[in-house]
Amino acid sequence: MQEHATRTTTPTTPATPLWRGLEYGPAAVVLVPRPVRGLSDLPESWQSLAQRFQVAWCVVPDGVESLHRVEDVVETLADRNSHTQVVAHASLADVAARVVAEFGETVQGLILVGAGELPEPGGVRVRRVVDVEEPDLADEFVVAAIERALRTGVRAGRVSVGLPAARLSGAVGGAPLRVRHSASPAGLG
Repeated sequence: MQEHATRTTTPTTPATPLWRGLEYGPAAVVLVPRPVRGLSDLPESWQSLAQRFQVAWCVVPDGVESLHRVEDVVETLADRNSHTQVVAHASLADVAARVVAEFGETVQGLILVGAGELPEPGGVRVRRVVDVEEPDLADEFVVAAIERALRTGVRAGRVSVGLPAARLSGAVGGAPLRVRHSASPAGLG
């Protein structure tokens, strides 16, 4: 009689962080709540950013419980004296705010991707890109908005960079990407 082994498959979280890009220089610490479906590497849409930044792609599936992984990444960047910006999915705003608060001397800015409350980590500029409920950080239009926000990283103030929801959903085929910048109500822009 032959016994049949039952195999169960559980989704695995890729090794995180996933380091790509420059060895030294400006850095983007990317916080995503789940792996990009079907990918075990940096999404193709991020390749151009990896040519200009150190990119640390961090899957943080359990929010604050995974904070130590992100702290290790930022500590490494602090040792390299890297100009660092955190790019976080809106669902991880709390994790991003804690990282910014703890590493205020290393982290120069926070780019929040998606709808939700903007955290108020002191001393660091907070920007929002793509004001939609469930943004896809691998989407080429989302990445283009993130890239613009990263390039404005040296300016003071609070900036909101918006991407029309219709463009993200594909409802406006071929329409040009529109970006809106607005100063914060506190006059920091």
